[in-house]
Amino acid sequence: MRLLLILVFLISCSSKIEKRKNYIQLSQKKSQSMSVQKEKKAIDFKNCQTTCHNDVTSVYELETNDKGEKKCAHKFSFPCHPFGCDKEGFTCQAGCKEANDCASGASCNKASAQCVVVSTPICKDDWSLVSPTGEEETCHGYRCVLHQCLQACHSDKDCAENYECLKNKCVED
Repeated sequence: MRLLLILVFLISCSSKIEKRKNYIQLSQKKSQSMSVQKEKKAIDFKNCQTTCHNDVTSVYELETNDKGEKKCAHKFSFPCHPFGCDKEGFTCQAGCKEANDCASGASCNKASAQCVVVSTPICKDDWSLVSPTGEEETCHGYRCVLHQCLQACHSDKDCAENYECLKNKCVED
């Protein structure tokens, strides 16, 4: 829910910034000559955007003071953790496909496309684990239960497809 509210705010800010940008562009076209001060204001406006750096998103907005001077003002920042910044460097990732999409200390659970912080391996599915570094490991025919691979079986249900439980061991059919 928090991410949704942030996205709505970012879209709202983006719309306002785009309108202001169009206004400045129209003003520039109407004007025959532009002073150095006006050029500086246009440059400042172009840099007034939402950015993401070191897994933190910062939101900026163009403000005008009492004298009519415009400046880019920092509104707020929020951490992306466990996600990293998007590839363009504007905001946080919303999901992951690989470990690089996640913040430092987090791993990508490819099955759920979510960045997770883990200190011990977790079950990726019924037959494999994901280590804290994001590496996948098979359970070699055994079921993954409570974030660990079973070491013995009691029935065929404890074994992967094409395996059967013989003398408490999962063996290939």
